[in-house]
Order: sequence, then C-alpha cells, then structure tokens
Amino acid sequence: TMVKMRLTGGNDAVILAKRKNKNYAQSCSNEKTFTEACFKGEVPEEDLSRPDEKPPIKLEIAGDKEPSQYSPSSGTAINGKPVTLKLDLGGSVWILGNVENKTSTMVKMRFTGATKAS
Repeated sequence: TMVKMRLTGGNDAVILAKRKNKNYAQSCSNEKTFTEACFKGEVPEEDLSRPDEKPPIKLEIAGDKEPSQYSPSSGTAINGKPVTLKLDLGGSVWILGNVENKTSTMVKMRFTGATKAS
C-alpha cells in the first residue's frame, strides 16, 4: 500500500491518496528508482457503511528528521548582527542565533522557499 501525504508538522500529516498495486514494476521497489510515476494502482476499498471510519494506516513520519532542503547563507543576520549559531532541526526548520555583550538572541524559523521564511 502506498500513501501520498502532505507533512503538516513535526509528527502530523494529511493523507491525500492511497494506492495498492500487486503488479508493480521492479524499479518501484527500489528507493533509488522510485518516482511519482510509481504511485498507481487501485484505490483500496473502504467500508461505505461507515463513512467516518477509514482503515487505519500506521505511519511513522520522519519528514522533519531529514536534512533541510534550504539553509541560511553565510550573510544571514539578526537585527543587523551576523548569525554565529546555526542548528538544523530538519524539514527546513532552523534555530539561528548570535551572542553580543553577553546576550544571546535566537530565532526559530522555517524556510518556505529559497529566500522566504516564516
């Protein structure tokens, strides 16, 4: 069973679609050759008499444990002061900081694009 999902948080996801394929191509069983084209097959049946109850799929979400796609550049600054501390939390989430006059300033941010963050 394959699940297409959108990660919405550290341990949260929204399931977009499910597929089951007994006659999958051999290349679809190897992570190096697995592509979006492999996401095909039949939609697993659900009990129509219980529309609110869908068959459970156990997911162990590790999306935010993966290295970030984006990272702060060497010219990144907080309040005009260079960032001297960087911690990649995965999933394009970072803690950035600097220390000046015995005061530490830190921000936690998520890159939403190459030059955008929230």
